[in-house]
Formats: sequence, structure tokens, C-alpha cells
Amino acid sequence: MSPRTDSQLPASRPGPVRVGAAVAGVLFVPVVLTGCVSLGEPVYGQDGPPQYGPDEIPHLEAMLEEAQDNMLAQDSVRISIAGEAGDYPPEFVNDGMWEEADTVEMVLAGTPDVSAVEVAVRLDEDEVMTLRSVDGETYLSSAGVLTALEASVEQDPALRSEDVDFELMERELDDRWLADSSAAPYTDWPDVGEILDSVEENADEELSEVAGELELSGDGYFYSYSAEGVDVTFSADEEPKLSGADYDEGQVELGGWNEEEVPEVPSEVVSEWEFEEIVIRSLGGYSGDGFGEDFGDPGGDPWDEEDSVPAGY
Repeated sequence: MSPRTDSQLPASRPGPVRVGAAVAGVLFVPVVLTGCVSLGEPVYGQDGPPQYGPDEIPHLEAMLEEAQDNMLAQDSVRISIAGEAGDYPPEFVNDGMWEEADTVEMVLAGTPDVSAVEVAVRLDEDEVMTLRSVDGETYLSSAGVLTALEASVEQDPALRSEDVDFELMERELDDRWLADSSAAPYTDWPDVGEILDSVEENADEELSEVAGELELSGDGYFYSYSAEGVDVTFSADEEPKLSGADYDEGQVELGGWNEEEVPEVPSEVVSEWEFEEIVIRSLGGYSGDGFGEDFGDPGGDPWDEEDSVPAGY
């Protein structure tokens, strides 16, 4: 695990950001802690008996190292990062929407290295944006785009909601995804290795001195560790993996290993040029035939040649 200079929870970047300020809604709470249990009990979850008995559990530092290899070897995962809203409004979500929320949660589903991931952003209990990042390219759901635009219009004194034809916009977007290059710098999601790093950097004691306990929940056994600054749990199967981390300012929950679908590039994509055309038409200020035949063609450039772009664009 790579060292860090800033104590922070995992969060989309740039800049040092705490997950407590980047997410919440559904807070992770370790399930039914019942204390140490005996391996003699014939109660096993779907993963079978635990790998380590009560007297064999590695200290937290060793468990983190073992878990990282196990987690990166999986095909898919679901990661929920939750905390308080207000300190970190991503650029692709309207600031006003964020400021009015108390909690925020990001749910990532895809590969453990987040090279292909779909992200649902929730403010309080409302899902306001869905993004898909695949091999460095970012796409926004049309429903999320409309939600953000409606919030922007409500807060813009120069516009009235009746001035914008949102029904036309919804029809023309037609549930397609918007290719958005401007969102890419804000969608550098934390992978499982970085989440494990955050456990290390938030613990205010030597991890090699933090002992684990074998505990039992309705889903079977798990390993729990309590360090100053962070409480963590791991699955107690043949390949232990981090299942949750509870910090002072936020929570992280992981699950759905090899059960989540790995997202692909959307088959129906609206280019940024086409989206601008749709917005202009929804404002009633553009007839739709003045920017050239390539305007509205996904991936097309309405100006054809770079040197033909009019001054000021």
C-alpha cells in the first residue's frame, strides 16, 4: 500500500478530500456485533467456515495486505462511500443542490481498479446523477443531466423554468448517455487499494498492534478490528476482503464481489455538440440548421476544420 501525506478518506479527486465530505445517505453500520464466538458453533454463512480461528487472526497490518491481493483479484465489486454533504460538491452536480443536502452517498459498481465503473450520486435520499466511467471516458445519464439543469435554472435569476422546454430536451435525449469530457477530472474514483490505504492513514496507532476478533452476524462470520480513528470489518472466508470501514467523518461499505455487472461504453451516446444543440433548441433560440451538417452527429465537429472555428469559440 502506498504511503500518503494527507490523512483522508477515499474520495474522487482532485485535491485532498474527505469521504465524510464526499458522501452518505445510507450509513454503514457493522451488523450485529455479538462478540467472540466459538468455531464449534455449526453456524456458517454462504462462504463456509472462517479461514482463521479466534486465536489465529492476523493483526490489522497483515490483514490489510492479504485483503488487497484478494480484492484486486476479483472481477467486480460494489463500493458505497457515505458522509456529510457540503464540503466537496463535484463540478458535475449543481452547487445549489449540494448545499441544500445534509448527506451524500456515492455507490460505485464495476471493477475493483475502477477502470470500468458506474456511479450513482445520491443527495439525502434522492439519486441526482448517474455516471459511467470506462477506460478514462466519462458519460452522464440523461436523467441526471436533466435533474442538474432543472436545478440550475431554478437558481439562475436570468432564467425562468417556463423559458426552458424540458419536455423537448427529455424527448431528444431519449434516455441516451451524454459524453462529457469536462467531467473526467472529477471522476478519479478511489479503487480498492486506495480505500485500504485510507484505513492505514486514518488509524492513529500502529496497525501491527491492532488485534482482530472473530464475530458472527446473520450472514456468517467476519473479522472486526477497532483502531483509534477507524473501525473495520473483513469477510471471514477463504479469501478475506474488506467489507466495511467506519471513520469519524464517513463510512465505506464493500460487497457484491463478482456479482455486480461491469459497465461498458453506452451504445447510445449524445455528443457534447449535439447536447448543446438540444439545449439551444429547448430555449427556443435556434432553428437547428445553422451549424453545418455534422452538428448533432455523435463525435462529429460542426466546424469541420479546427482552423475554421469562429473567433471567440
